[in-house]
Amino acid sequence: MHLSNSCHQFRCLRTLILGCPFRKLPDAVENLIRLRCLHINLNVEIEELPETLCNLCNLQTLNIDNGEYFKKLPQGMGKLINLRHLRFITNYFGWYKVKFPNGIGKLTCLRTLSDFNIGGKDDKEGCKLGELENLNQLQGSFKMRGLGNVVDVGEAQNAQLKKKIHLHDLELDFYVVGQLEEERRRRMENDAALLNALEPPPDLEKLSIKNVMGTTVYTNWMMSLTNLKSLNIVGCGQLECLPPLGKLPLLKELNIQGAYNVKKLGDEFLGIESENKSKKDDCHIINIFPNLRVLKIANLDNWEEWIGMGGKRIEEVEEEKGGNR
Repeated sequence: MHLSNSCHQFRCLRTLILGCPFRKLPDAVENLIRLRCLHINLNVEIEELPETLCNLCNLQTLNIDNGEYFKKLPQGMGKLINLRHLRFITNYFGWYKVKFPNGIGKLTCLRTLSDFNIGGKDDKEGCKLGELENLNQLQGSFKMRGLGNVVDVGEAQNAQLKKKIHLHDLELDFYVVGQLEEERRRRMENDAALLNALEPPPDLEKLSIKNVMGTTVYTNWMMSLTNLKSLNIVGCGQLECLPPLGKLPLLKELNIQGAYNVKKLGDEFLGIESENKSKKDDCHIINIFPNLRVLKIANLDNWEEWIGMGGKRIEEVEEEKGGNR
C-alpha cells in the first residue's frame, strides 16, 4: 500500500513508526489529524519533512533516528504548539547537517529537545540562540551545537539558560563546519564572552564544554555549580589555563582533552589561593577535589608540569599526553 493512500485511510491514527526505506514523507500526512507520535527510524532515507506536517496540531512527540540522511526541519515548526518531545539520534558530524528553522521558540510546551543547532549569521531562515528564551520546561539532557556561529553575545543572555531549572545535563559545543580564517579570528575574542553569557541552571549535574576557541573557559558562573558531578572540557585547543576546578565540591568525573596550549596543572587548577599555598599539604584546611573519582587527561601536547594533589586518592586516572589530534 502506498504511504500517501494510507494517510487518507488511517485518519484516527495516534502513533506512526516509519521503519521502511522511504525517501519522502507525503504531503498527505496532514490528514493524520489525530497523530500524537511520529517516529522516523534508522532505515528511512528522508532528508526533510513536508511543511504539511506542521498542520498536525495534536502532535506531541517527534523522534528522528536517521542522522545519516536527515537535513532539515520544516519552516512551519512553530505551529506545532502541542509538541512536547523533539528528539534526534545521529552521529556527531551528521548532526551539523540538520537545519533548524525560525519559530522553535514558539514551542513552549517542549519538555525534551535533545539537540539544538544554531544557524550562521547570514542564514536568514536558520534558528537563532535567542529562540530558547521561553523554553523553560526543557528537562533532562540538552545539546547546543554551532555556538561558534553566534556573533552577538546578547543572544546568549536572551537564551536564559539559567531559567531551564529542570535540565541536569548540558553540552555547549562551539564547533562550526568549514569556518573561514576571518571568522576564526573573531571567535578568538568572542567565544569566551559568549560562554560567560551562557549561564546554566544552578543545579546542573553534568556539563560539557567543547571546541571553544578562546584562551579561557573560566566563567563568572562556573564555581557556582555546586551540584556539578561531571565536567568535560574537550577540543579547546587555544586554552592556556584551566579554571580552579578543585573547588567544585561534588565533582566526581573530570575529562580534559585537546587543550594543546596548557603547560601546567598547578595551584590555580586545584583552586588554591596564593595566600594559602603554604598550607596546601594540610587536607584539613584545604579540601581540593573532595569527591573526584575519575580523572581523564588526553592530548595536552605542551603539558610540562603537574603539581600534585597532596596524596589525594582517585579511583581511576587516565593520562595520554600528545597523540593524534
